[in-house]
Amino acid sequence: MRKFRTMFFLSLVAGVLLSLSASVANAQQWNLDAATAQKFRNNPCVDPRISFGLWNETAMATKPQGGYDCDASNYDFNNIHKAIDMDHAIRDYRSFLRSHSVSIGSISKQPNHQAYQTITDGRSGAWIKLSVGILSNDGATVISQGGGNLIAQGGGNLIAQGGGNFRGVMAAGDKVIQLPGKWYKLH
Repeated sequence: MRKFRTMFFLSLVAGVLLSLSASVANAQQWNLDAATAQKFRNNPCVDPRISFGLWNETAMATKPQGGYDCDASNYDFNNIHKAIDMDHAIRDYRSFLRSHSVSIGSISKQPNHQAYQTITDGRSGAWIKLSVGILSNDGATVISQGGGNLIAQGGGNLIAQGGGNFRGVMAAGDKVIQLPGKWYKLH
């Protein structure tokens, strides 16, 4: 009987240790293997995990435009532990935009090769133009994407990449829009 209790106790301890190691492994942040990361880095986003998720939206058939979609502050990487979680994060981001009547325009190129996207609040019609990088000479590749660089009309307000809070003067009656991780003053 004593041998049975010892074996039972050891089996129980082994089971607990296995379940703990599995939960620790699931709590780690999701990263792509080196070859996949190389394939999706700067295609279109700097972060290959975001690129992978955006490509996954179209079943790898159509290259995503990138731009503001590449801004890492749009996604909660604390909850992304595998590829399906990235798919859910992108779905949640798109759902957030729809539920707030926000539309993001196509990337447009200025004569100086600067790339911009216009974000519009569908409820008020207010908009803002965001700098999303510099287009290469081929007119199709966005380089130095930030997605967090703000160029207000007239170039007066600026939120540097990584800026999470509203910057600038806000008066009563100003129209603002909150996107995941950021506030923007609209025109």
